[in-house]
Amino acid sequence: PSPMADLKESIALLDEFTHAFQSEDDVARVRAIRSIQSQVRAHCEEQQLRLKGLIEDLTGRVQRVEKAALEPEDRNTLAQKVKDMRSEQDTLRTQIEEVQKENSERQRRVENLRSEYEQLREHHGKIMETRTVNIPQLSQILSLYATVTNIKWV
Repeated sequence: PSPMADLKESIALLDEFTHAFQSEDDVARVRAIRSIQSQVRAHCEEQQLRLKGLIEDLTGRVQRVEKAALEPEDRNTLAQKVKDMRSEQDTLRTQIEEVQKENSERQRRVENLRSEYEQLREHHGKIMETRTVNIPQLSQILSLYATVTNIKWV
Protein backbone atom coordinates (compact mmCIF):
# COMPACT_ATOMS: atom_id res chain seq x y z
CA PRO A 1 0.00 0.00 0.00
CA SER A 2 1.13 3.46 -0.84
CA PRO A 3 1.62 6.14 1.79
CA MET A 4 -1.21 8.19 0.22
CA ALA A 5 -3.61 5.25 0.58
CA ASP A 6 -2.60 4.85 4.24
CA LEU A 7 -3.10 8.57 4.79
CA LYS A 8 -6.54 8.55 3.15
CA GLU A 9 -7.55 5.49 5.17
CA SER A 10 -6.28 7.11 8.37
CA ILE A 11 -8.16 10.32 7.63
CA ALA A 12 -11.35 8.34 6.89
CA LEU A 13 -10.99 6.44 10.16
CA LEU A 14 -10.38 9.67 12.05
CA ASP A 15 -13.53 11.18 10.50
CA GLU A 16 -15.57 8.11 11.48
CA PHE A 17 -14.29 8.23 15.06
CA THR A 18 -15.00 11.93 15.30
CA HIS A 19 -18.56 11.38 14.07
CA ALA A 20 -19.10 8.44 16.46
CA PHE A 21 -17.97 10.41 19.49
CA GLN A 22 -19.98 13.49 18.62
CA SER A 23 -23.18 11.42 18.25
CA GLU A 24 -25.39 11.27 21.33
CA ASP A 25 -27.65 8.44 20.13
CA ASP A 26 -26.47 5.99 22.81
CA VAL A 27 -26.94 8.55 25.58
CA ALA A 28 -30.47 9.31 24.37
CA ARG A 29 -31.33 5.60 24.21
CA VAL A 30 -30.02 5.02 27.73
CA ARG A 31 -32.08 7.97 29.00
CA ALA A 32 -35.16 6.63 27.21
CA ILE A 33 -34.62 3.16 28.70
CA ARG A 34 -34.24 4.58 32.19
CA SER A 35 -37.40 6.65 31.73
CA ILE A 36 -39.38 3.62 30.58
CA GLN A 37 -37.97 1.57 33.45
CA SER A 38 -39.12 4.12 36.03
CA GLN A 39 -42.56 4.31 34.38
CA VAL A 40 -42.88 0.51 34.45
CA ARG A 41 -41.76 0.39 38.08
CA ALA A 42 -44.32 3.07 39.04
CA HIS A 43 -47.06 1.25 37.17
CA CYS A 44 -46.18 -2.05 38.90
CA GLU A 45 -46.36 -0.35 42.29
CA GLU A 46 -49.69 1.16 41.34
CA GLN A 47 -50.98 -2.28 40.30
CA GLN A 48 -49.79 -3.79 43.57
CA LEU A 49 -51.67 -1.12 45.51
CA ARG A 50 -54.74 -1.82 43.42
CA LEU A 51 -54.43 -5.54 44.14
CA LYS A 52 -54.02 -4.82 47.82
CA GLY A 53 -57.21 -2.77 47.73
CA LEU A 54 -59.04 -5.58 45.94
CA ILE A 55 -57.88 -8.10 48.51
CA GLU A 56 -58.87 -5.84 51.40
CA ASP A 57 -62.25 -5.26 49.78
CA LEU A 58 -62.76 -8.98 49.29
CA THR A 59 -61.74 -9.67 52.89
CA GLY A 60 -64.24 -7.08 54.13
CA ARG A 61 -67.01 -8.59 52.04
CA VAL A 62 -66.22 -12.09 53.32
CA GLN A 63 -66.35 -10.80 56.89
CA ARG A 64 -69.72 -9.16 56.22
CA VAL A 65 -71.04 -12.37 54.72
CA GLU A 66 -69.78 -14.38 57.68
CA LYS A 67 -71.43 -11.92 60.07
CA ALA A 68 -74.65 -12.00 58.08
CA ALA A 69 -74.50 -15.82 58.02
CA LEU A 70 -74.59 -15.85 61.80
CA GLU A 71 -77.86 -13.93 61.74
CA PRO A 72 -80.95 -15.97 61.04
CA GLU A 73 -82.33 -15.47 57.54
CA ASP A 74 -84.40 -17.57 55.27
CA ARG A 75 -82.67 -20.14 53.07
CA ASN A 76 -83.49 -18.47 49.76
CA THR A 77 -81.96 -15.17 50.79
CA LEU A 78 -78.81 -16.90 52.02
CA ALA A 79 -78.53 -19.03 48.89
CA GLN A 80 -78.83 -15.94 46.71
CA LYS A 81 -76.20 -14.12 48.74
CA VAL A 82 -73.81 -17.08 48.48
CA LYS A 83 -74.40 -17.23 44.73
CA ASP A 84 -73.75 -13.46 44.41
CA MET A 85 -70.59 -13.72 46.50
CA ARG A 86 -69.25 -16.61 44.43
CA SER A 87 -69.91 -14.67 41.26
CA GLU A 88 -68.17 -11.64 42.74
CA GLN A 89 -65.29 -13.82 43.91
CA ASP A 90 -64.87 -15.23 40.37
CA THR A 91 -64.86 -11.69 38.97
CA LEU A 92 -62.21 -10.60 41.46
CA ARG A 93 -60.09 -13.68 40.71
CA THR A 94 -60.26 -12.84 37.02
CA GLN A 95 -59.22 -9.25 37.72
CA ILE A 96 -56.34 -10.45 39.90
CA GLU A 97 -55.16 -12.82 37.16
CA GLU A 98 -55.26 -9.99 34.61
CA VAL A 99 -53.23 -7.72 36.88
CA GLN A 100 -50.73 -10.51 37.51
CA LYS A 101 -50.38 -11.06 33.75
CA GLU A 102 -49.81 -7.33 33.26
CA ASN A 103 -47.18 -7.33 36.00
CA SER A 104 -45.45 -10.35 34.46
CA GLU A 105 -45.39 -8.63 31.07
CA ARG A 106 -43.97 -5.47 32.61
CA GLN A 107 -41.33 -7.47 34.47
CA ARG A 108 -40.35 -9.14 31.19
CA ARG A 109 -40.18 -5.73 29.54
CA VAL A 110 -38.00 -4.38 32.36
CA GLU A 111 -35.64 -7.35 31.93
CA ASN A 112 -35.47 -6.71 28.18
CA LEU A 113 -34.71 -3.05 28.82
CA ARG A 114 -32.00 -3.98 31.30
CA SER A 115 -30.47 -6.32 28.74
CA GLU A 116 -30.55 -3.60 26.08
CA TYR A 117 -29.01 -1.16 28.56
CA GLU A 118 -26.16 -3.58 29.27
CA GLN A 119 -25.57 -4.07 25.54
CA LEU A 120 -25.40 -0.31 25.08
CA ARG A 121 -22.94 -0.01 27.96
CA GLU A 122 -20.74 -2.70 26.42
CA HIS A 123 -20.94 -1.01 23.02
CA HIS A 124 -20.00 2.33 24.58
CA GLY A 125 -17.08 0.69 26.39
CA LYS A 126 -15.82 -0.82 23.12
CA ILE A 127 -16.04 2.55 21.41
CA MET A 128 -14.13 4.21 24.23
CA GLU A 129 -11.51 1.46 24.14
CA THR A 130 -11.15 1.81 20.37
CA ARG A 131 -10.84 5.55 20.79
CA THR A 132 -8.02 5.28 23.30
CA VAL A 133 -6.13 2.83 21.08
CA ASN A 134 -6.78 4.01 17.51
CA ILE A 135 -6.54 7.79 17.82
CA PRO A 136 -2.97 7.73 19.16
CA GLN A 137 -2.05 5.20 16.46
CA LEU A 138 -3.54 7.42 13.77
CA SER A 139 -1.68 10.42 15.13
CA GLN A 140 1.57 8.47 15.07
CA ILE A 141 0.92 7.25 11.49
CA LEU A 142 0.18 10.81 10.33
CA SER A 143 3.31 12.09 12.04
CA LEU A 144 5.44 9.32 10.53
CA TYR A 145 3.94 9.95 7.08
CA ALA A 146 4.66 13.67 7.40
CA THR A 147 8.25 12.92 8.43
CA VAL A 148 8.83 10.42 5.63
CA THR A 149 7.28 12.57 2.91
CA ASN A 150 8.65 15.81 4.36
CA ILE A 151 5.17 17.37 4.30
CA LYS A 152 4.67 20.44 6.44
CA TRP A 153 1.20 20.60 8.01
CA VAL A 154 -0.11 24.10 8.31
